[in-house]
Amino acid sequence: MRVFIGIDLPEDVKQNIVNLQRKLPRLNAKLVEPENLHICLKFLGEVEENKIEKIKKVIDEATEIYEKFDVEFDGIGFFPNKNYIRVIFLEISKGKEILCSLADIIDEKLSNEGFEREKRDFVPHITLARVKSKVSKEDVEKLENLKLHSIFRVDKIKLFSSRLTPRGPIYSVIYEKGLR
Repeated sequence: MRVFIGIDLPEDVKQNIVNLQRKLPRLNAKLVEPENLHICLKFLGEVEENKIEKIKKVIDEATEIYEKFDVEFDGIGFFPNKNYIRVIFLEISKGKEILCSLADIIDEKLSNEGFEREKRDFVPHITLARVKSKVSKEDVEKLENLKLHSIFRVDKIKLFSSRLTPRGPIYSVIYEKGLR
């Protein structure tokens, strides 16, 4: 089963993001579907069914440490960078430190359970689109000028399954646990 740990977004925030996605310049890119918009804390990939309980335990332990908190975003960012764009995302400003700490705790606790540690630094974000070809300088400028200011309360962490289909992934919540 293909899984990840993440934070779901409220429906009104998803709708605001969809409205922003409509303002993106015409690119050779695949937009993230509204129902799939989220903040990923840890992508685990293919996991054997018998390890799901260990992941739930880690989520339980992490949610006992953290209280509900606010996340705010406004600017656009790019992975790996603006000269070679493969992912367009919303940058998170407020709540960034808590998200980084939460992702690190989850990563550490999962490594104690036999899962591989993350090799890259965690960058909290919300993916808007995956780019398939080079983006012109003009389009990069247009993207950099886009803004969407939004704030929402994070009150739970979820374990999602991700089933790949020809039309794209379908996410389902396997488990969720509220923060303190």
